[in-house]
Amino acid sequence: MKKNVAVIIRQTHFNTVRNKEGLRMCVGATLKNNTVIVIFLGPGVVSAGKTHPELIGSPDLEKEFEAFSIMKMRLVAQERAVEQYKVELRDGVETAQMDEIAGILADCDVVIPW
Repeated sequence: MKKNVAVIIRQTHFNTVRNKEGLRMCVGATLKNNTVIVIFLGPGVVSAGKTHPELIGSPDLEKEFEAFSIMKMRLVAQERAVEQYKVELRDGVETAQMDEIAGILADCDVVIPW
């Protein structure tokens, strides 16, 4: 049965493989024809930005974002957090206010905080 799945990324991807694994899981969740949306909240918006994690030995997220682009997966970043952390978002990442994000989450069958 097809489901609407939201995955929430809440932390930066520096010094951990946590976000890389969460984003890989998003790709895997589409295998059963689920609709997956990735939402970046708070410090997690940094993972949706243009960064150079290789400079400090952190995991690179390029492959995951390339897959998202190919699959036309919806990517949403919390607008206030983007401004707070001064993030230059990757192509294809849209911003939304918290009330919009709450509406997206309310429409989902499954919400996975990561």
